[in-house]
Amino acid sequence: MSQKIQNVKKIWRETFSDSPEWIDMYFSRVYTDDDAFLLESDGQPVSSLILSQYSMLLHGREIPVSYMSGASTRRNARGNGNMSRLLAIALRQARHRGDWLVTLIPASRRLYGYYAQRGFSTVFYIEEQRYTSLHSFPFSGTYVEVTDLSSDAVYDLFHRLESSRDGTILHSRRDFDTILLDNALDGGDAVAIADAATGDIAAIAFAVSEGSRESDRLVIRRLLAVNPDAEQAILHTLRQRHPSSPFTVIAPVTPHSFPIESRGMARIVNVEEILRVYAEAAPHVSMYIRVSDPIIEENNRTFFIHEASLSTVDASPRLDLDVSVDVLASILFSTPRIGDVFNLPTLRPHISLMLE
Repeated sequence: MSQKIQNVKKIWRETFSDSPEWIDMYFSRVYTDDDAFLLESDGQPVSSLILSQYSMLLHGREIPVSYMSGASTRRNARGNGNMSRLLAIALRQARHRGDWLVTLIPASRRLYGYYAQRGFSTVFYIEEQRYTSLHSFPFSGTYVEVTDLSSDAVYDLFHRLESSRDGTILHSRRDFDTILLDNALDGGDAVAIADAATGDIAAIAFAVSEGSRESDRLVIRRLLAVNPDAEQAILHTLRQRHPSSPFTVIAPVTPHSFPIESRGMARIVNVEEILRVYAEAAPHVSMYIRVSDPIIEENNRTFFIHEASLSTVDASPRLDLDVSVDVLASILFSTPRIGDVFNLPTLRPHISLMLE
């Protein structure tokens, strides 16, 4: 075991209340030294964070992104700007290693403001669909429960349905197996059902109880189904296991979702590559965009989108947008209505099952 992982684990244990079993799982399956960033002061480690690499669908392309976890500072070193310094280093390094976005789910509401001051934007939202304990979830098809959730067939459906929604953070097969372990360590239920006639996997859900009593709320962290009937059927399966619990389904937002809740943030670390995707997705757009970024110097450019291509210019005859890096993300990752205002193909991204 390297000295680096020992130092990161020490800070993690001092900051977070995760069980020893969960920490062992995370540092054996997710953590790598290459993804970890450690700040020292007077020769002692004081702050750490981890940027795990994922892919995200953006206008039909898979782009490289990072997910930040474990951002923490030792108690006796807090309030001295250590995390701000480490975060700036990590963001620059993320760009250098090829990431286009850095994403995160803040551990508390107050941290949204902290990260907003460092160029992050709240772009991930969810809809909480609430059901009382009396809701039975009727369905019409015939389904059977799948016993082996780690099978290729279950993952293939998970990957196919996850990949069907643009803007989604994607999970590899190893990620999926880690999600199953994480859900089990949380005392949760992972359930899959198959069509009884064909044997094809029809739906999968990950759920965990908020509390320790049978009547406590069941939170369905992610539900993927081939059609609405299979969605009802897998919720019915969970209802049989939790007959007295109210349900909350955490669902991606749609144009009709109301109300919606903030779920996570994103920080553009490579403006040029992100804008190139948008340029290719909008061949009709012609516009000049100037971006300012106080942390990543390479993002301070004026970009010209024209005929599905992107270039940088030293000067422009006009500016259609003059924005900071966080405002740019808020525009690009927003509703179609905002996209119509700025004449850009905006979308709402989705993040889930990040071991949060």
